[in-house]
Amino acid sequence: MIKRLNRTVVSSAALALVAFSLALHLQAQTQGEITGTVNDSTGAVIVGAKVTATNPATNATRNATSNDAGVYSFPAMLPGMYSLKVETAGFKTAHIADIQLQVQQTARIDVTLEVGEVTQTV
Repeated sequence: MIKRLNRTVVSSAALALVAFSLALHLQAQTQGEITGTVNDSTGAVIVGAKVTATNPATNATRNATSNDAGVYSFPAMLPGMYSLKVETAGFKTAHIADIQLQVQQTARIDVTLEVGEVTQTV
């Protein structure tokens, strides 16, 4: 009787683990990523630029900062339309609209910032 109970518990735990793994796998297949590099007009990377991704349909926003290589990334994004705003001191703010993100797509959006005052917008 105890052996049968142990088998049932082990079988139930294994089934739960498989179901959980499958759910994680399916969730990962329904998302995409927006990534890119922030540069100045000479091609030099810009470190520390604030990048904001906004879904205009939901007004959901996510923020990222460009790293030492000028790269920013928004992993695990739901498919849909997005806009980006990229800003840093000494440069004009850049706005990129109408970014369509598909399931399992990595949308590469490289941004070149122009030198200017913080209050200027491109």
